[in-house]
Amino acid sequence: VREAVVSTQSTGEYYEPVSRLIVANNVKLGVRAWLALGRLLRRFRGLEYLDVRRTSLDESTMPLLCRQLKMNCTLRILHLEDNHLSGILVRNLVWGLRGNAMLQDLYLGHNKLTPEDAKLLNSLLKDNHTIRLLDLRNNRLQDTGMLFLSSALEEQHSGLQLITVWSNQITANSMTALGRALAFHTTLEGVNLGSNPIGNKGVDCLKEGLLASRSIARLVMASCNITNEGAVGMAEILGDHNTLIHLDLRENNITLAGVMALKCAFAMNQKLLRLHLDVMKKSNNDELMTELLAEIEGYSVRNMENYKKGENNKPPSPVKVASPKELTTAPIPSSSPPPDQHPSSPIPGSGVPRTPLDKRPLPIIS
Repeated sequence: VREAVVSTQSTGEYYEPVSRLIVANNVKLGVRAWLALGRLLRRFRGLEYLDVRRTSLDESTMPLLCRQLKMNCTLRILHLEDNHLSGILVRNLVWGLRGNAMLQDLYLGHNKLTPEDAKLLNSLLKDNHTIRLLDLRNNRLQDTGMLFLSSALEEQHSGLQLITVWSNQITANSMTALGRALAFHTTLEGVNLGSNPIGNKGVDCLKEGLLASRSIARLVMASCNITNEGAVGMAEILGDHNTLIHLDLRENNITLAGVMALKCAFAMNQKLLRLHLDVMKKSNNDELMTELLAEIEGYSVRNMENYKKGENNKPPSPVKVASPKELTTAPIPSSSPPPDQHPSSPIPGSGVPRTPLDKRPLPIIS
């Protein structure tokens, strides 16, 4: 494996440029291989994507990667999942990214991260405003870790656009702090809270922050122990919300009464494009439930058609004539686009445009 990585480095030098490199699932990568990867990152200014998940990074190899991050290599997407990162390894990563103005998407899922690691990420988010996607799924952050992240978001104000904390043992106890962060943050478009026992109380704690947010567009609360009471709370939010376009409430215990409340709210909401529910198996009145779900789908179609009409009626924006290598970017509009049409925005202070957000919806299942 080590010889293959060194060979890749030599081949890359001959066939430059290299834009994507995947060395995932190689648990025997040693110091020599990581030195070769370091040379790749340093020499190839076009390398933007690196996948090193499940490569058993340790205290001897992690600094070799972080040193290149510190030197502002051209990486924009970095996958570090399932490497048992924690403690000193996360500290090394934060050190490497603190002054980095290039990396946009950081994947740290399945690493057994603890609240202490979230404290380190708190300091990173306060200093780094170019990371736009932070995926922390399937870790052990708990409420203490969520409080650290919420504090960072509240102080950051702008920068991060998508955050996933799917399955992190988070409860309603940290939702008030998250709601406060949502109210202050101006660029956060998507939050995935799925598979955490947040419950109806968590929905209530988030309500004020969600209503105050002017950026949140996609919210995943699948498998969060929400019942009809929480669905009514979400309906109250939907009735007054004008930026949310995607809401996922699947795998909750929502039955007929909750669906009726959501349907009535959707009827008034002109912005929401998709409401995900899976309630047929829990209904004692399949005919009425089918009718309600059909109405919900009708509102979704109505809003999508209205959105498309609004886009078609907009006057054309002036386009800057650029060189072939320069990407044209547009400012984020006041009303968020549907999930498959996310705009890009320049990386602050670097003069380098962001690449468009991944067109897939927020990750639902781990």
